[in-house]
Amino acid sequence: MILNFPKKRISYLTGYIILVLGFFILFLNSVSAQSLSLSVTPTLFEMSAEPEQSWTSSVRVINNNPFDLSVYATVVNFSPQGETGQGQFIPLDKNELDGSTLGEWIDTPKGVIKIPRESSAEIPVKLQVPKEAAPGGHYAAILISTEPPKTEGSAVHTSQVVTSLFFVRVAGDVVESGNVRSFRSVKRLVDKPSTTFELRFENTGNVHLQPRGEITITNMWGKERGIIPINRQTHFGNVLPNSIRKFEFTWNGQYSLADIGRYTAEVTLGYGQDAKQFSSRATHFWVLPLKGILLFIIVLVSLIWFIRFAIRSYVRRMLVLAGVDPNMRKSVPVSTSKLKGSDIKIQRRLLVTTPITSGYKDLSTKLSTVKSLKDKLFVLVGFVRRYQVFFYSLLAVGFMVFIILKFILIVTDSDSVYEIVIKRGGEDIVVSSEQVIYERTSGGDKISSEFTVEEGNNQQYELVLVNASGKSGVAASLSFKLQELGYQVGDLKSDAENIKDRTVIVYSPKFSEDALALSKQLENALLSADDATADTDPTITVYIGKDLLPE
Repeated sequence: MILNFPKKRISYLTGYIILVLGFFILFLNSVSAQSLSLSVTPTLFEMSAEPEQSWTSSVRVINNNPFDLSVYATVVNFSPQGETGQGQFIPLDKNELDGSTLGEWIDTPKGVIKIPRESSAEIPVKLQVPKEAAPGGHYAAILISTEPPKTEGSAVHTSQVVTSLFFVRVAGDVVESGNVRSFRSVKRLVDKPSTTFELRFENTGNVHLQPRGEITITNMWGKERGIIPINRQTHFGNVLPNSIRKFEFTWNGQYSLADIGRYTAEVTLGYGQDAKQFSSRATHFWVLPLKGILLFIIVLVSLIWFIRFAIRSYVRRMLVLAGVDPNMRKSVPVSTSKLKGSDIKIQRRLLVTTPITSGYKDLSTKLSTVKSLKDKLFVLVGFVRRYQVFFYSLLAVGFMVFIILKFILIVTDSDSVYEIVIKRGGEDIVVSSEQVIYERTSGGDKISSEFTVEEGNNQQYELVLVNASGKSGVAASLSFKLQELGYQVGDLKSDAENIKDRTVIVYSPKFSEDALALSKQLENALLSADDATADTDPTITVYIGKDLLPE
């Protein structure tokens, strides 16, 4: 049987097929481009050199793709661009070569470099410092690209490219000079303990500097509320000569209505290799939760008004006991028959405590006239009702004392949980207060640690500790104890919003035995299997509760 389609329908069908094929081809190209993986190590060479000194090394290029790659190595000069730590690559112009730049001192192989699939290749690098090299910092980079680079003017155009930077410090008349150009809180008034700090460091010398130090945040009572480490245990964060670099940090503190007021953030940075120099600056900001403050003022005014009313009632009671009509506002003797309460006895000699002793005698007298427990209970209820203003005032005073003591404990407590976000090259690094405490205690690096299984260790999961006790430093302390028992601890985190009374261990079912053994080490902590991550997440997370707080 022969089918005949109209020509118009055939043209539509042909166009549809072409459109689908076009999308399919574009999809394949997109997947192919996204799957290309290329990396280089090391990413930074930082060294000191003498004039006429030579140095040789290599750059390892890693091809993680299931196919072979052809790459090309190109040397360019490097200079800062803007204040965010980014730089620009300046190609070597043959017409302007005078031997004064670092790119001219570096020699790498020319032409194509073959890298087998899922393998790596070593690219040799040779550096020859000329005799007339100027002292100070010199900067260059090796670009590893999948296609030969094409240069147009002062820009470098390549396909996919990875870089290895070279920071060389040539000995001689080296000037190390810098200062904190500015330091400020982006917002001067916030409604919760959270703000972003902007730090700008200026290098006025002729060699790169890496300022290191910390930002200390204190409340209006001088108590520490956060520590932000700057350039700890890292090779990056350098500031090149005659440039300004901006660093940004976000601090998220623990919310508390009592911990309000004027905060101070002070940064102290040290820099220099020949002679350590320091630069510091401070800024201020206010934490004022307006809704919480308004509620606090309403409650406080209400308490003050009620206490004032209670005091006036107490004074009126003293006047009544003295035989003075409190409504006359003058010493006019009155008979007990005209005063409220027929059991009032006029006392000419009064003390401040007389109304209290009089009420106690009144209660004792009435209790002595009844014998059954039920009747005594009725007498007590009646007594409380009659003097309810007095008892309410006692509760109000006790509540105010409790608030004042709680306020003092909160604002003077240094165990504050916080979190820091360090912005570096478009990548946000989250640091908890537990990591900062661990680093300051041990001198180790817990800020950018990654989980790896050391040789000889049978632990096949990452152990993460989350402080959910409300007290800072608990996860850091537990980390030291677990390491003594042979555990490898990965990240240390804080959770100030979900405080737990009991410690809970969350684990993938395939690590049931490991979680049970860990629970025995943590005073039989609760176990919770997470079936959703049975095959994808090799992690055991310990949420530390109040039960593990030191007594």
